[in-house]
Amino acid sequence: MDAAIAQWQATSEHRLDGAIESWAADHGGSRQSLEIAGVADDYQQPVSRAYKSDLYDELTLDWAMGLLSSPQVYRFAQAGLRDMHNTDFRLDELEQVARIGDGGLHNCVRNFRKIYELDASHMPDPLDICVPLWDAKNTPPKVVYENVSILLASDLIHSFYNFYPAAFNDSFLGGGPEHVAEYWRQVNPNDPRLISHPLRKNPLFAQFCVPLGIHGDGVPWKKSGVGQSLNMSTVFSLLARGLSTWDMIFLLWAICNDIICTLLQHGVDTMGPIYGVGQWDFWQLLTGVFDPLDPWGEPWPPDSYRGRRANTRIAGDWFFALLQLRSDLDWMFKDQCVISIL
Repeated sequence: MDAAIAQWQATSEHRLDGAIESWAADHGGSRQSLEIAGVADDYQQPVSRAYKSDLYDELTLDWAMGLLSSPQVYRFAQAGLRDMHNTDFRLDELEQVARIGDGGLHNCVRNFRKIYELDASHMPDPLDICVPLWDAKNTPPKVVYENVSILLASDLIHSFYNFYPAAFNDSFLGGGPEHVAEYWRQVNPNDPRLISHPLRKNPLFAQFCVPLGIHGDGVPWKKSGVGQSLNMSTVFSLLARGLSTWDMIFLLWAICNDIICTLLQHGVDTMGPIYGVGQWDFWQLLTGVFDPLDPWGEPWPPDSYRGRRANTRIAGDWFFALLQLRSDLDWMFKDQCVISIL
């Protein structure tokens, strides 16, 4: 930690514009990011050395301490530069955020949730699935059965469609319904994925079918200072557009690889039940209608979150077909049951 603080102190005297330029030189793709965001070279004007940027100090300190990633530093610095060069810039919104917590006198988290109505979010509830997990801390280590929470793609899409229509248009339709029709006009009808795909049974697929993909990968993370990895899967539309990855891919599940059981090593399979639920979910997305039965063939309780939506449309006239699986070979073949999705 002392080294991190020393690194920050050694660079804290740089000017803000010079800092952005040095970061761009050291990290590939940075200049393109700046140009896309509207931060052009003419923003890098000389400024007085008499005033040191507080924003620069905060950004670089948080980066050195591991609280912000490099892409986050870029985004915040770009936003600051855009505000500085916007002649219509108003401080009232920024001042409102700066007053949250009142210098530690009040609860920042509670105030944020109240002001921005975070508790009124319309994002869906997760689904709990009981799966076998490896408990290495037990003496001796053994398999235990615990609930893990996952998000269903159908629930995410339903929430976007009904409560965030502008985001649904960009993240799933590529900007509007016309992009769906254009996609199918350009698709090769002899594409092997389409020859026997059940989507072709619906005569309106070229007008109302949104193509989806799944991205799977291992993601590094640290627990108690020890490097580990997460098995993560996200869903995305092949038509998605947005300013960042957050606008285009959406988390389904994330499970620490250290607790995942495999048939080969443990005789039981953690990911099999999860992929099974994913397969069931993509079938209901293909119909465009919420299934009245759960993934195990039982009716949803009538008064439950999902029971109330049984046999209703997921997203209006739209239905969704899984056409793509993105991953590296390591992720794809760690467990053969991933193929059951396809």
